[in-house]
Amino acid sequence: MWGPNYEQDKIEGDDLELVRSMCTNTLAVLTNSPEHRKAIRSDLVKGRDALRQLWSEQKMTALADALIGLIDADGDPRGLGENLKGDYRKAWQTVTAALARLRSGRPLI
Repeated sequence: MWGPNYEQDKIEGDDLELVRSMCTNTLAVLTNSPEHRKAIRSDLVKGRDALRQLWSEQKMTALADALIGLIDADGDPRGLGENLKGDYRKAWQTVTAALARLRSGRPLI
């Protein structure tokens, strides 16, 4: 079947860039760019829905669902992302840790 290889829990190639963009944009709207929250949320929903239609993809859409939920919950990660595995879970943990750090006033580096 044509399309990304979603059989593994590893993120590679173009998928890695997509995940980085999704995560970075989510962090941005929950910290210093809240005026873009509605647009980023809409983009995440459209992307998630497109992935479902094209490849019935579950791992990337689960990450998108968790990020959408994080935006909807104003950054509260409780109960979100629990079904993620592998690199998708690592990406989620990185987002939530970075968000907590930024919101506490500490720099990421």
